Amino acid sequence: MNELAIKDTAALSVRADRSKVLFYLRLALGGLLLVALFRMLDIHSLAVTLASVKPSFVALALLAMMINLLVKTYRWGFILRMHRPDISFGQLARLNFLSLFIGNFLPTSLAHDAVRIYYVSRRAADPRVAISSIFADRVIGNFSLAIAAVSAFLAVKLTGVFQVGALMSYGIGVFLLLSLAIPLALRNGAVIDAIRSLLNRFAGRKLFENVHDLSEHLLLYWKHAPLMSKALAIALLNLFIAVLEFYLIARSIAAPVSIHYFFLFIPLVILLSMLPVSVGGLGLLEGALVFFFSSVGVPAETSVSIALLHRAIQLVCLLPGAAFYLLQGIPRTAA
Repeated sequence: MNELAIKDTAALSVRADRSKVLFYLRLALGGLLLVALFRMLDIHSLAVTLASVKPSFVALALLAMMINLLVKTYRWGFILRMHRPDISFGQLARLNFLSLFIGNFLPTSLAHDAVRIYYVSRRAADPRVAISSIFADRVIGNFSLAIAAVSAFLAVKLTGVFQVGALMSYGIGVFLLLSLAIPLALRNGAVIDAIRSLLNRFAGRKLFENVHDLSEHLLLYWKHAPLMSKALAIALLNLFIAVLEFYLIARSIAAPVSIHYFFLFIPLVILLSMLPVSVGGLGLLEGALVFFFSSVGVPAETSVSIALLHRAIQLVCLLPGAAFYLLQGIPRTAA
């Protein structure tokens, strides 16, 4: 091994160590947020609320979440199929469920995408189009959330459900600007180079030879406005189903709140839970639900119960990926 290769290996090792440290710091912060929140709760009331769960509504919430995962798979396939029409929905679904399952054990908030990138880079003859489709899918998802969050924010402010602070106002504005700026930034060579380096790091080998190579593959999607508009519509459908998931869970514990509050609050809750200060929104999801729904008279114990049940259903949704992994292994032709 030559000196340059040794230096590159050492640099990768240092970055991996830093990523692990940041992961555990964020995990610890999420745990502290949960501890602080639970200290404010009446544990007996929380237990009574959880004991009153109606299984039928939980089953409906589980079904809605599974359908949402399949719709997200269809969205990615819809983008990818522009250049790879030979890939079946079944192959992509297996890969998505496998990625969710395997990524759940990795110390990174982008584990799902990292596993998809790793898989397609190892198994496909030319993974570049597939990988750029994953990135495009992520950008479309974030942009749809920005649209929903800004719409919900304006509705909350106009209805006067509660006083919106300056911090949240600026935060929503920054998120919207970032969501708009990312597609535009993809035309910048320095940004493209950073993305290329990140993808190569996840995959463990060179996927793109140069900046122009990656830029060309990403811009293939942005040049097809009708396709990306349809993908955006599907992403908004994903958010609609996500709102229904929370509403069905709330119905399972007879939460005294109207469905329209879920359409007002859940996009904002999802946005706050995505802040990169915790792992999987640990503590942030629970705190955001309490913050918003307490303004319409929902007890904190009820909001935390909704969050805990939602996380439990998410774990159940990992089972198909576990089954695919144990019974079939990773499919050999998915991208």
